[in-house]
Amino acid sequence: MTIVGAQLEMYNYDQTDPGTVEVHVVLEAWTEGGVNMRPAASNWVEREQDVSWAAPGAGAGSHDPEVVATFALTEASVAVFLAIPVGVVQTWIDQPTDNHGLLLHSDEIVNPVYIASSEADIAEERPLLVVDYVP
Repeated sequence: MTIVGAQLEMYNYDQTDPGTVEVHVVLEAWTEGGVNMRPAASNWVEREQDVSWAAPGAGAGSHDPEVVATFALTEASVAVFLAIPVGVVQTWIDQPTDNHGLLLHSDEIVNPVYIASSEADIAEERPLLVVDYVP
C-alpha cells in the first residue's frame, strides 16, 4: 500500500489564546487514558505505569524534534484540518509498532487548548485521520 495523502481533522473548543501549534511525531509508546483516566494510563511524568517519558510531558527525547506540521488557533469552536506528511503515515503503515501518534505543542499559547477526543459526545467532533492510498 502506498500513501498518497493524509489529513488530520480535529475540533478545537474553549480556546482563549491565539497562537501556533506545532505537530511532532511521538517516539515512545504510551498507554492511553481513555474515559476517567483508567489506572496505569499516561500522564505528564509517566508514559505508562512506572515508566517515565524521556522528559516530562513527552518532551525532548519522547518526540521527534522535527515539526511535521503547524496550525494556527485563533478562536474557539472551530474544526482544524491539517495535512500530515505522507512519509509519516507511510512509516506507520510499514512499521505499525512505530506508530505512537502525534504530539501537539505550543510555546505561544498560555492557557490550555481543548481538542475533542475520541470519546467526544458529538461524533463529528472526534479526531479523524483521513488517508488516501493506492493498494
